[in-house]
Amino acid sequence: MSMAEELSKLQSLHWNGVLTDAEFSQAKARLIEKPEPTPVPVNVLRKPRPKPNHQAELEHAVLTIVGYVIGALLFFGVAFSGCLKSVSSQATPHVPLNPYSKEFK
Repeated sequence: MSMAEELSKLQSLHWNGVLTDAEFSQAKARLIEKPEPTPVPVNVLRKPRPKPNHQAELEHAVLTIVGYVIGALLFFGVAFSGCLKSVSSQATPHVPLNPYSKEFK
């Protein structure tokens, strides 16, 4: 209840004879001296948000990209390794590296 509503309630009690002049004055003085409660801001009730850690987010993004690149290189290396061997064997005949082997002569 606001202060204005309480004062009007006290005044109606005084006019109806429930309160004497002295009682009305005392009640009015107590009401005026009593501070009104201040409303609590909504933000006080919330937990503060943690500050964003941009360095950790950046490191995570870089590691993710590096992982994708390595994965793509491995995939394409394995997928096309058979193709490249067959193409290279067709282009050049097999030449042994050891000159002392039977295949060399």
